[in-house]
Amino acid sequence: MAQRTPQTLSSAQAWRTAVTAWVVSRIVIVVAAIFGSVALGRPPGSTIDPGVPHAVSFLGSWDSVWYLDIARYGYAPGSTNLAHFTNFAFFPALPMIMRIGIWTGTNPFVWGLVANNLGFLAGLVAIGGIVGDRWGGRLATRAVWVTALAPPAVYSGLAYADGLLFGIAACAAYAALRNRWLVAGLLAGAAVLVRPQGTLVALLLVMLAWTIAAPGPRTRIARTGAAVVPGALALLGFLAWMQSARGSWSLPFRAQHAWGRTSPGIASLEGLWTQASAIVDYPFTSNHRALREACYLCSPVGWSGPVRDLTAVVVMLVLVVALARFVGSWRSPWVVYAALAVVAPLQTGNFNSMARFGLLAFPLAWPIAAWIEKGGTPRIRWSAAAAVALMAALTLQIHAVAP
Repeated sequence: MAQRTPQTLSSAQAWRTAVTAWVVSRIVIVVAAIFGSVALGRPPGSTIDPGVPHAVSFLGSWDSVWYLDIARYGYAPGSTNLAHFTNFAFFPALPMIMRIGIWTGTNPFVWGLVANNLGFLAGLVAIGGIVGDRWGGRLATRAVWVTALAPPAVYSGLAYADGLLFGIAACAAYAALRNRWLVAGLLAGAAVLVRPQGTLVALLLVMLAWTIAAPGPRTRIARTGAAVVPGALALLGFLAWMQSARGSWSLPFRAQHAWGRTSPGIASLEGLWTQASAIVDYPFTSNHRALREACYLCSPVGWSGPVRDLTAVVVMLVLVVALARFVGSWRSPWVVYAALAVVAPLQTGNFNSMARFGLLAFPLAWPIAAWIEKGGTPRIRWSAAAAVALMAALTLQIHAVAP
């Protein structure tokens, strides 16, 4: 079980650590992306928005195209055949930021790229504060570096929403720990509009509201209201707009089925089993239909995507156990939140994109930081080298496989 220590980071130290780790992380991603874009060409499986420069096409491919489509043209109008891919599957926060570029005559891709990267930086600062206040400055420094160089950090460098959601979640938790519940609640409301899993941020705040010491139940109830109400209003407002402007509030959820996402329950378990079986069977059989249906992939290179994501699931589940041991309780809000951040996407019936979804489960970096700390300088160096190599490899993988 982790022990409390009074040696916390000063504000200047926390910012310096976060910025340094962030810069190193961005250098690895950008250098690998430029090399891949120039040497390998644009990702062939993704249509690239004209606003994405060729030299950084890796940073603006795949889902970035859908976000930019919403920013430029809005959600698909009229009756839409939801049996095919539509932009209804994406939530509006990142397109709204990208749209600033449309309004100002600047490149919306740059706005999305900057928002995701700066969101990640804000999250690193918050991680330093959360871990530093509870376990001390040395572990906080390690936790910031582990988060910055962990494989999911690759996807915080793209014009995607994952770094933005991570930053909002970590900042909301830090605000709650500092008893700034209105700020925390407003951030939770913003998280809901980034991705559906953003609702987990409000749940984390509710758990913190009832575990952090308070004068009485009224205070805890007030905290809970601050955590839940902004998110509920944000989600209801978005769905009400969908009902009014596009004819159905359920379009964002129904559209997920075209992307291979199913409903929770037996269907999701069957989907996970089918996909896992197809991944294992792929090298030994010429019948790739199951893999195509489960993963939308039918090539040896494409097969690496599901392998990446299945590996990420296994590693994250192991880290949930390690986190419980680190904090000393399975009932810790951090453990429950991290476990839900891993399990919730699996309820859609596949592993796709789980490597990047791991960003939202940010407490999973803490037991890794503690393990590295115990190993001293040699373990730090080898871990950093392995992390940088893996980040570069995952960035290059974007050429053939969607994040």
